[in-house]
Amino acid sequence: MRGKGVFRMLHSSQAAMGTYYSRLKRWRHPSGRYVFLAAMPKSGSSFLSRALCTALGYRHSYLACAYDNIEQEMYLPRVLDTYGEGTVVQQHVKANKPNLDVLREFGIRTTVLTRQLFDVVVSVRDHLLYERLDNIPTLVVPPDYAKLPTERQLDIVVTM
Repeated sequence: MRGKGVFRMLHSSQAAMGTYYSRLKRWRHPSGRYVFLAAMPKSGSSFLSRALCTALGYRHSYLACAYDNIEQEMYLPRVLDTYGEGTVVQQHVKANKPNLDVLREFGIRTTVLTRQLFDVVVSVRDHLLYERLDNIPTLVVPPDYAKLPTERQLDIVVTM
């Protein structure tokens, strides 16, 4: 019987979740100040976020868990830690329901940074060749990627 109560609590209605977020927000800080950049990898978001930090005097923050390369999901404890501090967030997020709920409930307005697709493909290829093969979550790269012909490397990036 006891387990059923916990189950009901964990699967509460959306209205109850909104009330929960409201209580958390008021407890932590009276108001939040975020500049939230949602961007695809290699779109210039790191440069832009650092420039905004300097211009606004805000600190740079990251709202993902930072465990096991799951940067596309927002992590509620990090949102609470930075709420109300004047924060620039640059993150490669998905527009899924949990992320959208957190953005909406905490009043975080999002700027989506875009870049011409052809530039992104070249930039991702360069990243894979000169930086790391294992930090783009949606891309499985063969270990011999650097030895492949350029055309094949670009095909792998395009079909990710």
